[in-house]
Amino acid sequence: NLEPLTKLPTGAVVDYMECAVIQCTDVGDQLDKIAPELGVKLNRIQTGGTPEEISAAFDRAVNDKPAAVLVPAIPSSLWSKQLAALEKQGTHVIVWTTPDEPGNGIDKVFLDSAAYTANGELMADWVIADSDGAAKSVFIQIAAFPVLETMEKAYAAHLEKQCPACSYENVTVQGTDIGKNLPSRVVSYLQSKPDTDYVVISFGGMVLGVPEALKA
Repeated sequence: NLEPLTKLPTGAVVDYMECAVIQCTDVGDQLDKIAPELGVKLNRIQTGGTPEEISAAFDRAVNDKPAAVLVPAIPSSLWSKQLAALEKQGTHVIVWTTPDEPGNGIDKVFLDSAAYTANGELMADWVIADSDGAAKSVFIQIAAFPVLETMEKAYAAHLEKQCPACSYENVTVQGTDIGKNLPSRVVSYLQSKPDTDYVVISFGGMVLGVPEALKA
């Protein structure tokens, strides 16, 4: 229900808080293409992966005093002090995906917990249907993003309810494992649990290198 733009904010400064996973980089690359079309100056701020690095990155955003801050999926608990400061100075905060509801400094959330609950249930439905109700699955998620835990819990609960004969385990990895350690971790898991026939991965970027590792 967003209103169409009637006037472009020419000259506005927008900070994009680029988290340490490949999906965040992809979004930043797309914003680089769009920003000039809107007349916006885009700053891509690398947030790193530790709480200290994330806090320092959001301190920089506060000091920038931008018109808006765009946040992909970094839990607001790690930058709550800066969120209060951004709200006080009138900076709009738009979040791609978070369990947080709009308010208390957050203007807009595009994918909330309800969306991830629905996604988890849909993934479980697909696995149940494809396996004829006999799946042995593993769900792989990233600990740093609370919405993925929401999706995993929805998957597990729906699978248990709808498919008593199905089984499931959860494996948690780090964002920095994507495209590096994650493929070998999947292979190691399957070697230790060879009867597993479904590997459920939280989002598309995590699959980087996994099919090739499995084939090898």
